[in-house]
Amino acid sequence: MENQAGAGGVIGITVIDAPDLTSAVALKTPFDATADKVGQRSVISFPVQAGRRYGLVDLRPVESFGNEPVVEFLQPDGTPSTSASLTNTVGFVGPFLATATGTAKVVLEQLDGLVLDERVELIEVGDLRPVVVPVTIGVTSKIVRTDPTQISRFTFTGAAGTRVALDVSSFSYPGAVTMRLRLGDRVLAEKSVTSSTAMIDPVRLDASGTWTVEIDAPRADVGGLAVRVRAVTDIVRAIAVDGASQSFTLTQPGQRALLTFSRTSGRRFRVRVTDPTLAALTLRVLGPDGSVVQTCALGTGTVPTRFCSEVFPSSSGNYTIVFDPPGQTLGSLTIAVISA
Repeated sequence: MENQAGAGGVIGITVIDAPDLTSAVALKTPFDATADKVGQRSVISFPVQAGRRYGLVDLRPVESFGNEPVVEFLQPDGTPSTSASLTNTVGFVGPFLATATGTAKVVLEQLDGLVLDERVELIEVGDLRPVVVPVTIGVTSKIVRTDPTQISRFTFTGAAGTRVALDVSSFSYPGAVTMRLRLGDRVLAEKSVTSSTAMIDPVRLDASGTWTVEIDAPRADVGGLAVRVRAVTDIVRAIAVDGASQSFTLTQPGQRALLTFSRTSGRRFRVRVTDPTLAALTLRVLGPDGSVVQTCALGTGTVPTRFCSEVFPSSSGNYTIVFDPPGQTLGSLTIAVISA
């Protein structure tokens, strides 16, 4: 090492003999990739067949120290292939596509001056075929994921215009999973799910066809959940200004109440709510073009009668009061529209 610009000082360099630790393992056999020294790598040989895919699962994906090792797959001829960090949030590296039949290798190398200490398992993920369960709207169905390469999907036939909610039960994954509702590659709704009380709020199917509910779990996690695709029927009624009030009860989570009335431009009105069984209320008033002309938050408490502020219609036509409580809220109330 050359001393730059005549600078003085002493640099100590220690050369460590850290030969690779080599092992041969069978697929689906847990293995301790543990080094004795800093810089020592674990080189694991395993059998592969041409055209099939393989991956490495971290059996201890949550570590309390340092960074995870870098993993690199080598083809039977030694050519490097898939390479990635074995992050503690994913716990999986792959898939690695074998280009020839023979003995491949996977190399684990711990960086940052730490000693390699991992427990891993090599698995075949060549098929990656999803487990698909056809479901009927209104019927609960369950998939248990027993293999970290399994993709869980529920499918159902849905008609355009139908509002559906997704109810979750029997949740047994160790952490959060992402649940998606999609048609083909197009995602209509998505939500992170962590418990058996979760629900994807109702959405309106915008096309007819075979819809898919996909469960996207961290690659190393196993577990299960049950899903019920539930058709949600809104309460739709007409109401007259200064006429009879309308009472209704929401009996389905995600259900809405929509009350429609006609009003002439310039003729003010206000909404009155009585006898609510819900502590917090928020109503929206939509204009003839569907835009929101008023959001009325009536707050909390047990006041039996509450009023929204006046609305001054800028155009003539049909106006709609929308009551859409969040989540799995149920309850009843009475609404009237009065001239202001």
